[in-house]
Amino acid sequence: MPKTFELDLAGMRKFMRNPELADALKRVVDRGAEFAQSIAPEGVDSLRDEPPGTYKNSIHAELVISHERVEARIIADDWKAAIVEKGGRHGNALAPAHHVLTRTLDHLVADMSGG
Repeated sequence: MPKTFELDLAGMRKFMRNPELADALKRVVDRGAEFAQSIAPEGVDSLRDEPPGTYKNSIHAELVISHERVEARIIADDWKAAIVEKGGRHGNALAPAHHVLTRTLDHLVADMSGG
């Protein structure tokens, strides 16, 4: 007789909101934010007259707990984050892609997999 799978939504919701899971995710994204800040380019603040480190200092970790789950995010909320990540044109300047958040994700995956 074939076995059937029945999803336990209440159990999944309980697991996804577990305080231990939230603590573990927070540790990971905090490390990720520190790594992202360590590789963030320094000279990108010349795109507009801003204090040095404006982009780098905008990188931070967030833990969001909703009624369904815990979400962990690494965010760069400076106005030029997309330009720094993907590259692009700002005025007459062409900014290279630095892939800070992409490289951070690669670093975290390798770190968690032991690579």
